[in-house]
Amino acid sequence: MRKLPALGILALALVAIPARTETVVLSDMPGSRLIETCSVVSTVTAGYNICTGYTAAVTDSLVLGKEICRPTGVTGNQIIAIIRKHLEANPDRWHLHGYTLIREALKGAFPCEAGRIR
Repeated sequence: MRKLPALGILALALVAIPARTETVVLSDMPGSRLIETCSVVSTVTAGYNICTGYTAAVTDSLVLGKEICRPTGVTGNQIIAIIRKHLEANPDRWHLHGYTLIREALKGAFPCEAGRIR
């Protein structure tokens, strides 16, 4: 019976939290860190895990949000190569958030053209 008041307080706290409509970025990955972690893509480094995990998550969010139309069969390593090429060509933008830079790279590589299946 003692759990009931605690659950009631938790429910009240959740109701009192205002809904958010703006995008909330849960990570703080600037482009400078992204280029650093994705520079050496080797399965034995922590950087590899950070790079592949982060780029896969951002790529999936862009596909699900229908911002990019990734062709079937494109591998994670190909996506990382596209992102690295974009980062290397734009060092003046490394201060921007990694999500923004990945979005730029992939929207350029995989635009959703008329008639193309998303």
